[in-house]
Amino acid sequence: MTNKTFAAKLHNIENGLLGVKNNSEIQAKLSVFGYTPERMEQGEQAVNEVKNPYSKQLSEKGAAQQDTVERDKAFDEICNRYSDFRAIARVALYEKPQLPEALGIVKK
Repeated sequence: MTNKTFAAKLHNIENGLLGVKNNSEIQAKLSVFGYTPERMEQGEQAVNEVKNPYSKQLSEKGAAQQDTVERDKAFDEICNRYSDFRAIARVALYEKPQLPEALGIVKK
């Protein structure tokens, strides 16, 4: 396994198990070392126990990233509107400088 990522290792393990499952000659040679079809089945079940939560995690991660993009877009829109509001308030309340300060708009 040259690739060290979790997904790559999981993929390599799945491929190895599938290769054993689909080749009776390999099964026979590995059974001598205790790798019986039952043990290989247990390995497949273990992979699925890891793979299912991992798939769910990836799905949730994608959804979270999309939520972040939407949040940032909405925040940018709010910031733009607030910037416009501040400019308008400065102009509208120019004659009374204490009024913009009451809105949190401090003159530099």
